[in-house]
Amino acid sequence: MAVNTIFVQIKIDYAPLIPVFEKYKKLLNMEPSKLDWINIICSEYILHAQYDVLDIDIFLNAMREYLAVWIEHYYKPGAQLTDKQDIDNVRNAIIKYKQVLHSNDPAYGIFRKEWGGPVADAFFYIETRDHPSITMPDYSADKLKAWENKELNILWERRAQQRVLAAPEQVQQRIIDAIEAQAAADNMGIITLEVFEKYKDTLFV
Repeated sequence: MAVNTIFVQIKIDYAPLIPVFEKYKKLLNMEPSKLDWINIICSEYILHAQYDVLDIDIFLNAMREYLAVWIEHYYKPGAQLTDKQDIDNVRNAIIKYKQVLHSNDPAYGIFRKEWGGPVADAFFYIETRDHPSITMPDYSADKLKAWENKELNILWERRAQQRVLAAPEQVQQRIIDAIEAQAAADNMGIITLEVFEKYKDTLFV
């Protein structure tokens, strides 16, 4: 269980939250996350319970204090986004969050084993239907592993990777470098097919 935020690509001032995090990190004796995929999509100021035994009362108190901070410092001052780039950043961050979460969530495999592929696919569709760039899990041996630039904290989704691989081999790395550099400049954490097409039209005219 974790207190989390999906806005991983937006610069947030976590100063109001840090005292609560430090307090309960000590009370709950929590270590930093040991899972790389969690670190990709989560703020460093969240409380992790990675299959460890927790004091439920203390954890519930932490949840209440976290919620109070979020309401006072982030929810109440918030306003509807109007800038297109800001909207694109948030949408991209949500897609990245869901992409990483679903890629590492064992539920799909469990549903598939217990109830069959159609049921697992139906659950996946319900959860991701608003974001068609999130592809169905693929357990085949020839699965295309997602590219990841850890230095820039950028992922590629499968359809965008396939577009790169369709280009002549001698120019593929140049395409990857150019697209990733532009994505980093725009605070885009995942290169979807839509992001790829947008950059391709401006970078490779």
